[in-house]
Amino acid sequence: MIVPPRIWISIEGKKLRIIEDGTMELILEKEKHPKKQFVEIEKVEGDIGDLVNLAIGTYMEKTAEETEKRLKLREKLTQEVEMKLYKVTVKGKKQAYVIASNAEEAYQMFRSFLDAENLMFQRDRALDRVELLAEEDKYAESLLLIRRD
Repeated sequence: MIVPPRIWISIEGKKLRIIEDGTMELILEKEKHPKKQFVEIEKVEGDIGDLVNLAIGTYMEKTAEETEKRLKLREKLTQEVEMKLYKVTVKGKKQAYVIASNAEEAYQMFRSFLDAENLMFQRDRALDRVELLAEEDKYAESLLLIRRD
């Protein structure tokens, strides 16, 4: 069972403002208008009650979806990614040493730099080769040591 959030209302002329309890919006609103009276609502009845309940339900679903997205993103970002050192060479014979998780990412990083700085002709920015030089693996021939603080 979903428990609806506690809500507060304020009425200013013909304007009704509904704010969820415990949010920064409520804190800021109370600080900005210290004389304004806020009333905590426990239950809304009548025809408008269905509309308010629908709005609260929609808000809660949206908030739950956003929270789930943030948690998934945080989980993805906190997963340990094995980094590798690549030597990327483009057709124009320019080279770069790039730390990335895979060869495609290494080339894309170098290519983005060349594009942003408008270096070389377009055709010379095309990939020639990517060589793996070292990786974060204690059993690899060449090691890449990255300090992670």
